[in-house]
Amino acid sequence: MSVHLGMSRCNASCFCNAQHDSLADPATLDCYMEASLSRHQAKDKQQAARRLTPMRLAATLPARLLLPTLSRWHVTTQDRLFFHLRNIWGVVAPRAMMDLGSHASHGHFTNLSDALLFLDAFHAPGTQVVGVDAFEDFALDLQRRFDTHPRYGAMAGVEKRSLALAISEAADGSLLDFTGPARMHSTCCTDGWCAYTRLEKERGKDHLCSITRMRLGLLPRQPWLPPSSYPVELLRWLGSNGSESRRTGRPPKAAYNVRTIRLSSLWQRMRLRPPRRLDIIKIDIDADWRKLGGLEELLMSRAIGVLTIEVDGSWGSVHPKWQVSAADQLAWLARRYQYEAFLKVPCFAKDGAGSLELGQWKWNYRRRKYQPAPSTAGKHATWLLPLASRSMHFLPNGYHAKRRHGVQDMVLVDGQAAELANLPSLLAADCLEAPNWKAYAQESRPVRQT
Repeated sequence: MSVHLGMSRCNASCFCNAQHDSLADPATLDCYMEASLSRHQAKDKQQAARRLTPMRLAATLPARLLLPTLSRWHVTTQDRLFFHLRNIWGVVAPRAMMDLGSHASHGHFTNLSDALLFLDAFHAPGTQVVGVDAFEDFALDLQRRFDTHPRYGAMAGVEKRSLALAISEAADGSLLDFTGPARMHSTCCTDGWCAYTRLEKERGKDHLCSITRMRLGLLPRQPWLPPSSYPVELLRWLGSNGSESRRTGRPPKAAYNVRTIRLSSLWQRMRLRPPRRLDIIKIDIDADWRKLGGLEELLMSRAIGVLTIEVDGSWGSVHPKWQVSAADQLAWLARRYQYEAFLKVPCFAKDGAGSLELGQWKWNYRRRKYQPAPSTAGKHATWLLPLASRSMHFLPNGYHAKRRHGVQDMVLVDGQAAELANLPSLLAADCLEAPNWKAYAQESRPVRQT
């Protein structure tokens, strides 16, 4: 499937013919946001961008959309989102989910992923779920759970795949040097900054890092241990954070290279025939949304029902020339394709309404290490702060992750799916003090009909 993006947004003349000198004018602001993305576009879009003088226009940006105070890091699991979507959609129809960054790090035993939580909620025959993780052992761990866990292995007619790939804008099959993140994962598995030895004593050995720890001799090897694509010397060097090469005097023979796939290619591999589409995509891979290789294509094709994506440091901060952030650009783009854009804001949860989240670890400030937490009972939920929709003029807010508690999730919801209109209210009801999210959505802003 090939989608031509050249006609999807304004061309070199549509919005850029607006003869206004202020971004308070909606047409000029649309042109301005389009131009801010021009370096990621074809030459005709870049030529249109040159017609603007961003430094002058940036001074006329309207007052930023106000954001609430963020009191903690993002809530990492999607179990409450799945719970409410199950109540909205029911359980009869087959569903499709893509989990990008699918390692099973949640729960009391550190062995649940959002892909598995999705299957807990949706497992009608015909359901598809694809998990992708660039760290091979984590991808192999998830596939083993898909296939051998009594609950998930017994799901008849459900397609479950876990792929060891890196999502990238590069051509499919390219090699991405993943050595840095692989070292981070490996040193966690070897107790460099996590505490799996203690976790194994307290809660068992069936956890996210069990395959890696078997390869490195930290756990007894099991007959089912799958082979690795990487030499064990490289894995030992990664797990030792380089001390292995300092001790032996030999550097590793190879980098931890991972094959890439574009997001649009992965979507096409799922072969979802209309009216089927990707009901849910979760993206948590420490990558700029503009470098995933096809997110706009999926939005333009209306191939997504609900998308949740982590905003992290890879997205950068406010652009010095355009004075908008990558989150602003995504919210604006979502609005263009009839999606509602939200920021997931953490809140204290009502009893029984908290997210499972990343509750198995607790940061020990004295030891500067993560340790198993005494409980994984969810204390936090999330509510959805409206960022952009067709019912109100777009206002940038400058949100980025390089601020206190800045790592949060954005959620895009199909604005044409009437059944999803109540999703923000359902999530807000999980909060101990229900936020007045509608106040943000109902601000008195005249709306230009387009």
